Order: sequence, then C-alpha cells, then structure tokens
Amino acid sequence: MDKKTLFNEALTLRDQGKFKEAADLLLSLAIGTDDLFEKAGMLLNLTHTLKAAGTLDLARTQLNAARELLILPPNTVLGNADDENRRRLLIWAELEDARIVGADERLQNEAIASLNKTLADHQSELCRPNFAEIYQAVQRDRGFLLTNLGSFTEALPILEEVDSADQHDRWTLFYLGFCYSCTGKLLDARRKLEEAIRLGLTPDFEGRARCALGASYYELGDYAKAKSELEQGVKTASPKYVKKAAIWRWLEYTCVNLGLKAEAEHYRQLDRSS
Repeated sequence: MDKKTLFNEALTLRDQGKFKEAADLLLSLAIGTDDLFEKAGMLLNLTHTLKAAGTLDLARTQLNAARELLILPPNTVLGNADDENRRRLLIWAELEDARIVGADERLQNEAIASLNKTLADHQSELCRPNFAEIYQAVQRDRGFLLTNLGSFTEALPILEEVDSADQHDRWTLFYLGFCYSCTGKLLDARRKLEEAIRLGLTPDFEGRARCALGASYYELGDYAKAKSELEQGVKTASPKYVKKAAIWRWLEYTCVNLGLKAEAEHYRQLDRSS
C-alpha cells in the first residue's frame, strides 16, 4: 500500500480506539520518510494517538522529537510552501502540548491559557484560509476544555463556530449537545446528541451522551424516553461520570414521574451507595 493509504488506515485505527496498532503504523511511516516536514507531521499524529491512549510520557517524547525536527539552522531559506507548512506544524505542536497538559483534569485551566496564547501569538497566520483547519482544531479543543470545566455559555459560541465549519464531527456534536442540554436549549441538545450517537462514540462517551439526552427528555417532560436513554447510558458511562452527574438521582426522579415507585426506590438506593 502507498503512504497515503497507510496513513488513512492509521487514522481509522485511531478512530476505532485501536491505539497501539495506529501508533505502530504512524511510527513506521515516520521512520520511512526522508521529508523533514512529513516526518514531523507523522510524529505529531503519533503524539495525538499516544495521548488518546493515555500514555502521556510517550506522547511527550514524540512531541519533543517533532519539535526538534522543526528547529532549522540559522539563515535557512525556505520556499513559501515549506515555510507555511513549517509554521502550521509549529502551531500544531503547541496544540498537542496543550492537549497533553489538559489530559490532567487539574491542569485544564492551564491548557486553556496555553491555547489562548496560541491564538494570540499566531493571530496573523490563523486568519489565513490556508490555516483554517489548524485554527478550527485549536478552537475545537478550547470549546471541549471549557465544557469540561462547566463554562457552557463561553464554550457555546466556540463550538457553534466549529460545528458550522465541520457539521458532522461526532466529538463536536457531543460537546455542543452537552452544552445545549446544560443551558436549557433542549431541542437543539436532542438533535446534536442523537447525531453524535448515530455517528459512533467510544463506550464511555456514548453513555455520557445518552445520559445527557435522557436529562433533556426529562426536562421536556417525556419521561418514558428519558428513562430509556438514562438506563442505556449507565450501562457504558464510567462509574465516575455516573456519580458526578448524579444519574441515579435522575433515574429516581424519572421513575417517580412515571409512577414506578419500586424502581424509584431502587435508584434512590443506588444513588445513596454510589
């Protein structure tokens, strides 16, 4: 297979959660190219894959390797295309750095500050059409981090902008739907969350999406659908999320509204013991 086919295969493997296979393939592609900037791009993709797998030390190692490739000797003269490509890769490296920092929940404010600095430092470049993809990637991550921190009204316009540029990104749809749910835009929340689920999320995030969808149905007064989505959600959402989001309580109140006293008591006990 040619390099482009192998690269696309690596991205597909990463999307499927097969991080080791994706990382091995990306490393092989990086080793196999003599093109400086292509190698750096492969290493940045490898960084992103290792971060997604939770191997942050390895991700940092590959990020540092990519950055070293982008340090050129003094007085190096590049053509316009190569200079633009290098600048884009340098911004991408800053993004991956912020992603690694933000993987620690305690440091997400620091990650947002880093992304804000990237936007400020590279403002003149990021407003160019050829930098639109990396600009949207930075904005996307800002929106995700702000949502994680509960800053929903600040995250919403950012996520709406990103969604308008790429209307079928499952992760943007998830975070946008979650923001809509938390700000009372319930019909919008339902539409975005249902599409995110349809496009396919990892088990934990599908569970979270279904829980948020169930909460939206509850607020809309459709308790039967709320119960169905919440019960599906707790099957795959992490116990940590279920506890933090008080999903057992949502199920208790849903069952109360449906007149299901025994089930309501069951969920009340689960909430107390969680």
